[in-house]
Amino acid sequence: MASLVRYRAKISDPKDASVMLACLGIGLSCGVGVYLVAIFATVFLLGFLWWVESLEPKPVQRFLLSIAAPDPEALRKGLE
Repeated sequence: MASLVRYRAKISDPKDASVMLACLGIGLSCGVGVYLVAIFATVFLLGFLWWVESLEPKPVQRFLLSIAAPDPEALRKGLE
């Protein structure tokens, strides 16, 4: 979070930037002593992020394994 404010780091995902700014706001409200606002904002942020994450599709990763061997057909039966 400090890198976002102090060093102006480049954030690729807009969701990450919004979470960092929301956490910055929650931290500032705690620092000022407005704990009720901080608690409400924290609960709201957690609920909202849970909802947003549930809407995203599950990631799918596919890998292609390539094996180089002197006799690949002999290894195929054991690998499969």
